[in-house]
Amino acid sequence: MIELHRLTKRYGPILAVDDLTVTIRPGRVTGLIGPNGAGKTITLRMILGLTTPSRGTARTGGRRFADLPSPMRQVGALPGPGTLHGGRRAYDQLLCAARSNGIPRRRVDEVVRLAGLDRVAGRRVRTLSFGMCRRLGVALSLLGDPSVLIYDDAVEGLDPAGLSWMRTLLWGLAREGRTVLVTGRPLSELTQLADHLVVLDRGRLVADRDARDLEREYAERQVLVRCDDPGFLAGRLTGACAGVRLGTGGALLVSGLDAAEIHRLAVTGGIRLHELTPQRSSLIEVCQKLTRNGPGQAATEGAA
Repeated sequence: MIELHRLTKRYGPILAVDDLTVTIRPGRVTGLIGPNGAGKTITLRMILGLTTPSRGTARTGGRRFADLPSPMRQVGALPGPGTLHGGRRAYDQLLCAARSNGIPRRRVDEVVRLAGLDRVAGRRVRTLSFGMCRRLGVALSLLGDPSVLIYDDAVEGLDPAGLSWMRTLLWGLAREGRTVLVTGRPLSELTQLADHLVVLDRGRLVADRDARDLEREYAERQVLVRCDDPGFLAGRLTGACAGVRLGTGGALLVSGLDAAEIHRLAVTGGIRLHELTPQRSSLIEVCQKLTRNGPGQAATEGAA
């Protein structure tokens, strides 16, 4: 479990993380998301003891990272850029980390298989593709069989096969009762990866919810309309207190009225309809809407 209590980081006049209190619980994959500059990476750095908070605490298993007796056995994280030794073979990179942390060699063989590195374990790191380097980083994070896993930019640069592998791996680790916290882009992949979302905006918490509950509560229902005279229909719809936005190709995106009501207004106005499709905004759009609204606008009640 990761517990953040009133966590704050200030750089001069810039408040990067603002009074953040949240608990990242085991048994699920939690996505830490938000726009650029929301404070995601700085939050992870404070959890991992790489950045000192200006105020508040970040604890893993009830302790600050610096106080953990055997960090690699308790917390696993993806190594940062330039951490891997390009001249070492992938297997030797893992073996060196294992020996320096008192981890038996058999565990190296286990994580090689788990990360799908069998065919490249004997190659030097500098010859590996980005995706294989990412798998090597995951293998390193799992060496100590930790109960907490923290992955910044978890899906960056992965091809579809790599994304599927990462998704299966993290869900499996969460089902084992581990705490899994991930950040990254593209948001479309991260929202599919995580089953719980912690949304930040300008360093503050705006949502801490199950992903399905968040989508169900905040998703906007609208209808996509294509017709012969969108301008005239838009006037009739706004007169009926509907919200109308212009979509691509002259389509209308209508909220506040259902498809049947829109059809009735079109027919009585003599407008020929070509498409009338109920839609619902995606989880990505929900998250973008929450962060556009700014801190404090989204409810966090019901958070686990």
